[in-house]
Amino acid sequence: MDLGVLASFVASVHFATKRSHRPADVWMTGLAIGLLGASKANGIFFGCLLGMIALFAFRPSIRAYPKLVAHIGAAFALVIALAAPTFVRNVMHHDNPIWPQHIANESLGIDLPGTVNQFSGQLPFDVMLGELFGVPVPGQDFADTRRHAYGYGLSYLGLPLVLFALGALVSDRMSADRRRFATGGAGRLLGLFLLGLLTFLLSPSFAWGRFSLPFPALSLVLIAAFLGTRPRGLQGSALLFAMFMINVLTLMWAYPRWDVPYDTAIELLDESPSERRYAETSPLLFSANARRWRDEHINAGDVAAFDGITAFIGNGWDEGFHNRLIYVPFEGRDRYLDALDEAHVDWVMVQRDRSEDRALASDERWSFQETVILDTMLYQRISRFGNARTERVPRTVFELPHAHVEPEEDAASDESPNDVLPDGNGPE
Repeated sequence: MDLGVLASFVASVHFATKRSHRPADVWMTGLAIGLLGASKANGIFFGCLLGMIALFAFRPSIRAYPKLVAHIGAAFALVIALAAPTFVRNVMHHDNPIWPQHIANESLGIDLPGTVNQFSGQLPFDVMLGELFGVPVPGQDFADTRRHAYGYGLSYLGLPLVLFALGALVSDRMSADRRRFATGGAGRLLGLFLLGLLTFLLSPSFAWGRFSLPFPALSLVLIAAFLGTRPRGLQGSALLFAMFMINVLTLMWAYPRWDVPYDTAIELLDESPSERRYAETSPLLFSANARRWRDEHINAGDVAAFDGITAFIGNGWDEGFHNRLIYVPFEGRDRYLDALDEAHVDWVMVQRDRSEDRALASDERWSFQETVILDTMLYQRISRFGNARTERVPRTVFELPHAHVEPEEDAASDESPNDVLPDGNGPE
């Protein structure tokens, strides 16, 4: 998800900030901004920001080619068509464009309902420095990269080079002429860096790199420009290669690297794709047994359901996304169970010890199947699949920071939000 956000963000910047624009550039800008807006909740803000930047950048080209206005209008319609559906649907069903995020601001009089609170993973300054420069902690570098998330190449080489590049921009002879600075390459480079810096400052966690990937990406653009214009003694290609190799060493040092140790990776290479399909390769996936059962029993058109805080709900779809996956809110035991019947749900994913879990466990129509990642409880409809008769054993194999579920005071209601991550591959 976050790499898609990065790709669409950088593509938007690339096409929007050209010195001159053809119709194809306008369309590509609209496509990239539309994909960015549809990717994540913060796409609303960044999409609007990049849209304003694009309109400002298009002005000289409009004067030279007035018909470009028609292309800009059509590209804007493309942005709306790509980005709006999810937000409009959320407003229609939940009165909140970025549901399931609960947004509340007393001073602005805003209180948008949602099932998860705004996530804040900011660390104390000394802890954040340890994340940037400290020794890796084996066993915590999972696919959901959060520990030492920028890699040591950026920390030890990228950061000093960015500071040198910024100093060079300030002291550059070009800066003596403000007009020339604003319209020249130095002004554009500084603008790109500040745009990336904004994504970093708005990040819910400075140490967690994936929330602000445009910042290191646009910083690398500044570094590349700086190294391409420096004296001969500073070898840009050598420094960039050193940065790359340091990040490779980071992966060598970290564990479990790409979710699996090297020995396991070599073994997987010798297996066929069908054999690897159910290997235990990632802590973010349901167990091999649960995935195999899903692919063998959940067919096209079948309906699976999840609660408001279950993470990584993508596990509920089969490989071809043939089945339906829906959110069923809890409004009391009987109403919840009736809602599952009305939606023809046959498979349910809920958080352990929540009201949904207790309701399903107490009803003879449902059979507990298995506990998977983050204490997610799987239930199957007995009339469709029979009784699994499986022991309820906790299986928390992967733990997210700050993923804390508050105990419920009233089993009949789940309306208060819970402190969990905002984007556990859930309905963001």
